[in-house]
Amino acid sequence: MNSNEEIGRKKIVGLRVIAILSIILYSLILLSGIFSSFDEAYYYGVDSGLGVFFIYLIFFGGFIALSTIGLIGFNTKRSYAIPVNRAVLILFSFWIGIIPIGLILLLIFWSRLKDNDVKIYLNYPGFSYSSQIKKNNYLVPQDEKQKNYKYCYFCGEKIPEEAIFCKKCGKKQNKSL
Repeated sequence: MNSNEEIGRKKIVGLRVIAILSIILYSLILLSGIFSSFDEAYYYGVDSGLGVFFIYLIFFGGFIALSTIGLIGFNTKRSYAIPVNRAVLILFSFWIGIIPIGLILLLIFWSRLKDNDVKIYLNYPGFSYSSQIKKNNYLVPQDEKQKNYKYCYFCGEKIPEEAIFCKKCGKKQNKSL
């Protein structure tokens, strides 16, 4: 493992912790729902208790499965770990119950899922150090480096050579001017 992969691995440690905490949180909620369904069945009948049981089982069982899939994705370095753990992060920050803390966690860890080192560590499609170059401390795909550019005749914006319209001013690029 090279140093850049090591950096990517270290950046997802907190995300792994959130996945583990979400599995624990959803398991506790599922257990409380099961006990609630027994209570519901005792007081209001078996049909009512089964309804509560299945609601908890479907929702929180699904959340547990999603968090587990995200954790497995991190551990096996799969590219699907990024979108799955974005969903886990949103659900965890919502169910944490304390809005400022959930929002802070979401903001901190969302940016880590967008980091190039993390994407390379997780074998995200289109990201590898061999196909990337370093430019101003950002990774830029090689094909962007090889594109030919021209400048807009009206506003001077740098645009791809094959562009018909300027992306800044929107005016058509006429070479006859």
